[in-house]
Amino acid sequence: MTNAPESMKRPIEHRRHSRRGFTDLAGQFDIPALANSDLDLEYHPPEGPITYAKRIKTAHEPVRGLEIRLDPGGELQVLVLTPDRKPLKEAHVILIRRTYWSGPRISGNGMSQAEMKRSSDDGTALFKDLNSTYAQLEPRLERASVDIEATHPDYDPAEENGIRIEPATVNHLELTLLPRDTSAEIDGVVRDTDGHPIEGVHVQVYGFSNFKTAATGPLGYFQFKDLRPGDYSLQFNHPNYRWVYKRITAPQLDIEVQMQKP
Repeated sequence: MTNAPESMKRPIEHRRHSRRGFTDLAGQFDIPALANSDLDLEYHPPEGPITYAKRIKTAHEPVRGLEIRLDPGGELQVLVLTPDRKPLKEAHVILIRRTYWSGPRISGNGMSQAEMKRSSDDGTALFKDLNSTYAQLEPRLERASVDIEATHPDYDPAEENGIRIEPATVNHLELTLLPRDTSAEIDGVVRDTDGHPIEGVHVQVYGFSNFKTAATGPLGYFQFKDLRPGDYSLQFNHPNYRWVYKRITAPQLDIEVQMQKP
């Protein structure tokens, strides 16, 4: 280990046994490792995410002269727009960083990290230091990319996957969100086995991450408005009757529901 000041040290470790070392003022490090092992080496800056990952194999002899070079980070500016190309503020913009490992004996998903920002008044959300998360010098780390998804309560979500980030530059992406269709309705009547309306039935509808409740009136009638067209689940509960579950597609009107006593 080095005697460099703590503020100048940068932690470097391999993941399987979480052994840690620190770079000195010359950028050098020394980590005790196991012989004949496949090790994942990570570089952790003082702040921010992991900026480098490299898979190495140790033998009986120490690994000497291993060199790490970090690519400069790139940026991604996401512009969220309405269909008439007006900036959409307060949208949730989620970025997922992904890598894919491949080599003679390994393949599949590597690391994944998520970051969320809100779009500002001009509709933009800026993500920084993207390329530096995954250095491109390790042959087995073939490609790195990010996925972007934008959501808003009044609009349908939009996404773009597999975006390659150019280092040391500002990359741009536009996402257009379409207004959410909330024109669907669901209504109907709840009756007992004799055909009489049941008052006070607790009705729940859920779908598209929405949850609404209503209660039947003296005529057994229930109604839900301002729903997105699509599939929903309905559940009916009353202390004097067995609960009923239905799966329907909105819009759907004049639903007949029958409840039985225990």
